[in-house]
Amino acid sequence: MKRDFAKELTKQLGFLANSCEAFDGGNEDEGVRIAATLAVILYDSGKSQSLLTHLNLKRIHLVSTSSMTTYAAIGNLTSLKIDVATTEARFFPKLDAGPKRDVPFEAWWKREMIFLNKRQKICRRDLVIAARNKDGGAHVDAVLEPAYEWVADGAGLAMSQERAGLVLREWTFQSAHLASLRQIGYEVLNSPSLEPYLA
Repeated sequence: MKRDFAKELTKQLGFLANSCEAFDGGNEDEGVRIAATLAVILYDSGKSQSLLTHLNLKRIHLVSTSSMTTYAAIGNLTSLKIDVATTEARFFPKLDAGPKRDVPFEAWWKREMIFLNKRQKICRRDLVIAARNKDGGAHVDAVLEPAYEWVADGAGLAMSQERAGLVLREWTFQSAHLASLRQIGYEVLNSPSLEPYLA
């Protein structure tokens, strides 16, 4: 049976939209399912081809909400929020806040860095595949990729409240990986090149 890859892409984009809606409704763990769906759409590995490859769409442009082209601050697909009352410090997806650019697929997928510091250099592909392969998108491994674990642990961002030299409270930012995956989902779903495949 010949597969209708255009129909399959529409189906997967529907799955992606459902997962993004669940994330926005408070289920942050849906981020790893976002990663699994993104991999089906975008990722080629060995004998496994992405839907974009099946449809000869790897030359398209996708929307980028990244604030960096070469160097920029950590976690540039996200915003930060601190609730001083509960000591909750979290990363949140930016969604439609801020500027958008159309970027060729290969640069968007592999070359634009979404986390960058002296020790870590992470692109969208790195984050999506680590979530899918190691963190429950398709498999759960005993050990996470070090760079992915660093992002999951807050990407090194923390804050403290001090008085007279004493630390009263400390906050470690959470959900950097999940918020970034949600933002990547936003970018894909809002890319004009993929509009013909949206249900």
